[in-house]
Amino acid sequence: MGRIEPRPAQNDAARELRQYLHWLDVRIDSEVFRQLVDIAKKYESVVAWVEKAVDVQIAVDMVTMATRNEYEAAYPRISIFSVN
Repeated sequence: MGRIEPRPAQNDAARELRQYLHWLDVRIDSEVFRQLVDIAKKYESVVAWVEKAVDVQIAVDMVTMATRNEYEAAYPRISIFSVN
């Protein structure tokens, strides 16, 4: 029913890691520090795959209305084939 689309997203964990490293009171090996900062930078902006919200809302409405018996028909009764 829906379409999954890539959307840019911010990785809060990567941002928090950079903040933590910036305010770290303990000295750690400079190479380890640099690698951790590089990892945090690399994953700060990521791509999240999400389903279009409209499709989800339509599905929710369909199920809700069906459970309330608010439909007269689930689909139109139109035949695409002609019978002679």
